[in-house]
Amino acid sequence: MQNVKKKDIMLILMVLIIAAVFYLCNSKKAEQGGDIVIVEVDGVEYGRYDLNQDKQINIEGDNGFNLLVVEGGKVYMEQADCPDKHCVDKGKIYQNGETIICLPHRIVVQVKAKKQADLETTKNPPTDGMAQ
Repeated sequence: MQNVKKKDIMLILMVLIIAAVFYLCNSKKAEQGGDIVIVEVDGVEYGRYDLNQDKQINIEGDNGFNLLVVEGGKVYMEQADCPDKHCVDKGKIYQNGETIICLPHRIVVQVKAKKQADLETTKNPPTDGMAQ
């Protein structure tokens, strides 16, 4: 009977070790930096920008003005004429999945890995007039 208990304990330890390895691998993926900055205004893609190419992007619309800066592998909202300026206060982002949101201007800025961004584009291909 004691052998069964040792085997049970070994099985439980093996399952816990495997679970810990999967958890650590997934958390490392989440911490990785992104490659692409995707900007959406009113739910429509405004542009995609390489996170490794420094650039200033003026986002002007019916709701207001924002200045987005891509610099040194990071992206941040430098200026906004919205009243609360939460998007400016967010600071610099660079990790896959991080976002900057400006609710008054309906702007979403998201950092994504290139592979992930490409997969999402192929999942939802643009429709033409005939397909609608």
